Amino acid sequence: MKRTLVLIVLAFLVAAVPEKSFSQEEAVVPEVAPAEVYRKMAEGTPPLLIDTMSLIECRDHRIPGSRCVPVPDVAERWKGPEDKGREIIFYCESPWCLRSRRAAETALERGFQKVFVMTGGLPAWKEAGYDVFSEKRIPRVGIVSIKPAFLSQWLSGGNGPLLLDIRTPGEFEEDHMADSVNVPFEILHQVWRDLPMDRPIVVIDDRGHRSFLAACYLFERGFVDIRRLFGGMSNWKAYQSKGNQNHGIEKTAEN
Repeated sequence: MKRTLVLIVLAFLVAAVPEKSFSQEEAVVPEVAPAEVYRKMAEGTPPLLIDTMSLIECRDHRIPGSRCVPVPDVAERWKGPEDKGREIIFYCESPWCLRSRRAAETALERGFQKVFVMTGGLPAWKEAGYDVFSEKRIPRVGIVSIKPAFLSQWLSGGNGPLLLDIRTPGEFEEDHMADSVNVPFEILHQVWRDLPMDRPIVVIDDRGHRSFLAACYLFERGFVDIRRLFGGMSNWKAYQSKGNQNHGIEKTAEN
């Protein structure tokens, strides 16, 4: 199982856009507020609005009229409209808009002239009171959220769970929990059948925001012994920094 997942994820890694770090100072893509996006979508010639999250997330909930194009697809398969002057607005599910910025950077590199990122992402859209559309809603269930201290004790006791890290390959390569397996959320719908149903699974993301939906998705497909790491990898690293080294973090050696 693990070898199959590794091969698939390696293929994903080769295809994925090289990851960059963005800060407010480095942001070169202009932003547009949700209210302005709403106004534009109501006009006769609305912009091309693109959700850059995974297909699971995008089909579960997105802005009406937007298209699902995950970041790796933008890098490899998305050609965009023939009209290079067509207005394109990217958004994602976090206020930081990192994925949408990566997609927007790619669009600019390909010569598209009117490229924007929606300020605040989907959270800001919802906060403004605008509707969302669900193409394939994932039923929400009660997923147990475990804290780092509990997970550390569990791992130290033997017969531990499968640590399923759904972050991007770049994030996983930077640092990850020992013995964890990287299955980016963007390909979870393609490889979930390779996961063991007879073993507990703990889903790990960056800050604890995306693991809930991923766990619900797996539960719907028959995985019942599934949990999520409270606060994600960020919380685990904070726990480790306090001297709790029962089950550590592996870092890829720098060249």
